[in-house]
Amino acid sequence: LYQCNSGFELKGTYYLTCRENGKLLDGYKKESKPICVDVTPPDFPCSAPVWVSASKGRNGTTVSWKIHYPTDNSGFPPKLYTTPYGITSPSYFNIGVHTIKYTAVDTSGLESHCDMKIVVTDDEPPTVMMCPRDIEISTNSYKEIVTWKKPWFEDNSGKPLKITQTAYSGQTFSIGTHTVSYKAVDENQNEESCVFNILVKRVTCPYYPPPANGAFTCNDWLHGKMCQTYCNSKHEFTERPAKWYICNSKAQWQTIPNNYPVPWPDCARQTIPTKVKLMLSGFYYHGSCNNENVQRDIKKMFMSHLQTLKEAELCVDKGTCSFKTVKVQCGKEMISSPRRHKRDVWEYAEKEELELEFEITINVDHELNDTEAVLQNFLETIQKLNWELSEDLNFQTTTIDPVSNLYESNQNMSLTGKLVLTDDKTFFECKPGSVLNDNICVSCAPGTFYENSTQECWDCPLGHFQELEGQLSCNKCPDGMSTLYRRSRNQTDCRSICLSGTYSPTGLETCMACPIGTYQEHVGQKMCDPCPESKMTASLKSTSFSNCKDICKPGTFSESGVVPCTPCFRGYYQSLSGQTNCIECPANFSTVNSGSTNSDDCEDLDPCSTQDICQNGGQCKRVGRDAMCICKSGYEGVHCENDVNECEMEPCFNDGYCMNVEGSFYCNCTNGFAGSLCEEEFNECSSSPCLNGGTCSDKVNDYECFCAAGYDGSNCEIKLEVCYHDIICLNGGLCTIDAETNNTFCECKLGYDGIDCSVDIDECVNITCLNNGSCIDDIASYKCACTDGFTGPICEIDIDDCLGNQCSSGSTCEDLIGSYKCVCPPGYSGIYCEIRLDDDFILNFPESAATIANMATMTLKSPMSDVTVSMWVQTNDTNHAGTPLSYAVASTSSTDETGNVVDNALTISDCSGLHVYVNNEPLVTDVQVADGQWHHLAFTWSSEDSGKWVLFKDGKLQSEGKNLQPNSFIREGGTMVIGQEQDEVGGGFSPMETFVGNITRVNVWNEYFSKSNITRLCNIDDDIPGKVVAWPDFLQGLKGNINVIKNEKPFVEIKNNL
Repeated sequence: LYQCNSGFELKGTYYLTCRENGKLLDGYKKESKPICVDVTPPDFPCSAPVWVSASKGRNGTTVSWKIHYPTDNSGFPPKLYTTPYGITSPSYFNIGVHTIKYTAVDTSGLESHCDMKIVVTDDEPPTVMMCPRDIEISTNSYKEIVTWKKPWFEDNSGKPLKITQTAYSGQTFSIGTHTVSYKAVDENQNEESCVFNILVKRVTCPYYPPPANGAFTCNDWLHGKMCQTYCNSKHEFTERPAKWYICNSKAQWQTIPNNYPVPWPDCARQTIPTKVKLMLSGFYYHGSCNNENVQRDIKKMFMSHLQTLKEAELCVDKGTCSFKTVKVQCGKEMISSPRRHKRDVWEYAEKEELELEFEITINVDHELNDTEAVLQNFLETIQKLNWELSEDLNFQTTTIDPVSNLYESNQNMSLTGKLVLTDDKTFFECKPGSVLNDNICVSCAPGTFYENSTQECWDCPLGHFQELEGQLSCNKCPDGMSTLYRRSRNQTDCRSICLSGTYSPTGLETCMACPIGTYQEHVGQKMCDPCPESKMTASLKSTSFSNCKDICKPGTFSESGVVPCTPCFRGYYQSLSGQTNCIECPANFSTVNSGSTNSDDCEDLDPCSTQDICQNGGQCKRVGRDAMCICKSGYEGVHCENDVNECEMEPCFNDGYCMNVEGSFYCNCTNGFAGSLCEEEFNECSSSPCLNGGTCSDKVNDYECFCAAGYDGSNCEIKLEVCYHDIICLNGGLCTIDAETNNTFCECKLGYDGIDCSVDIDECVNITCLNNGSCIDDIASYKCACTDGFTGPICEIDIDDCLGNQCSSGSTCEDLIGSYKCVCPPGYSGIYCEIRLDDDFILNFPESAATIANMATMTLKSPMSDVTVSMWVQTNDTNHAGTPLSYAVASTSSTDETGNVVDNALTISDCSGLHVYVNNEPLVTDVQVADGQWHHLAFTWSSEDSGKWVLFKDGKLQSEGKNLQPNSFIREGGTMVIGQEQDEVGGGFSPMETFVGNITRVNVWNEYFSKSNITRLCNIDDDIPGKVVAWPDFLQGLKGNINVIKNEKPFVEIKNNL
């Protein structure tokens, strides 16, 4: 009787009848011999569809996929063909649904098909390339036409966007504030908006703030306003303002008198001058003014006269005065004609011009509380001093030196001289930081500084500010920041400078990314530089001219649209430059060659008729626009160009030796077998070897005789003895005489029992196969058939399935029963831990929904004696003692022998002044991060190194110390929570300790980090080995109203020299 294996169908008769000698009965022909024909196509299970998101900023992504390779009941691997022709993993796919058709063909020509779906989703909203700033427009009417540049959106898909808007450029707007919104929606319903305000108001001049320490008042006047500035009490303008500031009908400021600067000056405190410099000039008669002795006598005479004045009249109330050294300046010599003066004894007069300069230094011990009275008293005293000196210093003195040699002939002249002085000039001096205004010192106002070389108040330049009065310099904005205008009064005027790759109309924040095709190498720029013609950048925000690459020519494409480029595949074309994909020809149409540039190249081509594709007798089959080769047996390859080495599949049965030949193979059979595959066995029974009526059974290169009753032996040649009661001993039993009773009995072989040895003893009775194994009885033995995953005589050995595992590097293999599991390191996922999880996302804890229900959690799996925590935080919340990170664990360690919960095993809280806890021991710092800016925080601790610790903010050391929990460790098995402080493991939250703001890239290492590693973390390079907690793992434990902002990093730049 013949039958075929599963999957094969019997062709021919189901049975053949043989003669006693093993020969077929007459009438049977060789052709009628039954054969088994393969009727089952290959087994080709389809893989699940692959869903991936498009790369950020791209219209697609590179996709990797795995297929289940087909198998066939023949034992030979089927040939595999693909449509599109020759596509392999990985390949780049545009956004959308793509079908890869696989066809498996076995050696019998039977086919199985599998359609593999690749779905590239578009999860990225459109990008706002340009959004108008708020528009402010003035009008003399009650309404005004407003125009603006249309917002510009781009989508990573490269396809047109659906734009809706609430208003149109050129529309008329009434006086008031109007909000204009543009919304862009792509084909996948991702949306982004551009919103700006339009303020229409009456015509007005540019706004400038009122003077510091003063006021600015205006009255309507015709079509404008007339305004004046005023200072508060005890304050004065740093420079004289205009009498009137007029806002005219053209919205321009004018001044009366003309040409006064706008904006108006600020006011500052008044102070009394610290010095008064008086200068008297006149003539000195008889004697040389340039003579040192004469000058000395003049000084003595002057100081002697000053001492006769009342000191009380020289000084301001509550002040003290001192006179500095008198200076004598001599002028030109004048000779007058002979004359007689009423008071002169000279016949000829000689005059010398001179100037006397002296200073009064005044030390005032109050802040000029009675400004007007004190100032009046001070000025009257100075005026009186001038008057007295000019009236009283016409006096006589005697010179020491003789008269000039010009008059040696007049030796009998009187040696007396006369000093005649008149009031010339009075100068007031102020201390540095103040300037003189109407005889009163006024401090330089905030936003200005005192320039010593000119003794004037100068505006603080761009990038500087000054909050205080009377300062000698301005404060520089922090690195990377500047001001929009000069004369800035506060550090809040400092705004971030646009980084390279970005720009804004002012060069300061808010900054926009340089569009594709432009770049900007410098910071603080107001526009981006365009790439030269025929060049383009691969992405937004390019920072260098080197990013300008040659664009892909027509007929080519790349993922970015720039070199290196790939020619369009056959069946595709591209007529434009700089493209990221090619356009597919209509169905069944194709191109003759790759790299086509025009749709006219698409033709209805039968590749089987136009090309000699298949080799070695392969049959060409058209599949759409492509061709597929059906190879003859013995050949494989896309074009059937490869000879199949069939011997690799061990096709020869019964230990036959395979020899490969061109296009086929040959089996050299062992003894006892024949056939092309050594599948036919010789019939050893054909010689009738069994005697005495025995029945022959053919075996592999052997036979077996089943003897008639009373006979035994390999050929039934032995006649058996008959034992007691004519019992024949079976199964090799021997008839034996009992020496005591002289009776005969059957002595059975091992494994048999019974009077005639016919009973097969069940050895499984007393055997228990472990681990659900099944016992199989055998002759005088047993065998345990073990379940998957176990081996051994009684299935007692658990097979280590981790041997030869496919777990990715860095993961741990966990042996299971009959299989294994890959335990992934932090930050990885997948069956084999082959998928690295994305780090670029931000968790937003909104203030509007601040609640103890908002958190992200995970479990710590290993203890830590050294720790480094790294995170990025952005918050301006000062109403909560926000807790970015807390870790609580049930304690049984020496640090807490009671077994209570260590609720602050590792905690960072209070963004207004960071608190750090290790095993409940607190560190209190004044490090603040609640200013609305992104900040990087890193805390590193080593228990084994004397408990030393360091806290970094933005890469800079903020605080450090030792003896923090030395020689201890943080236990594993607890719960780590982002956004809440735990008073019990995984609970006990307080609303006042809830975190509000943004947080990202929280990672924990079981290592103490050096400064170089901290710098790497600060530059968003956290791919450092040794993580015990990775940021992406928190996504599995999100709870509450937390927003996940994908594909985002903190927008900061940390200098390399931190």
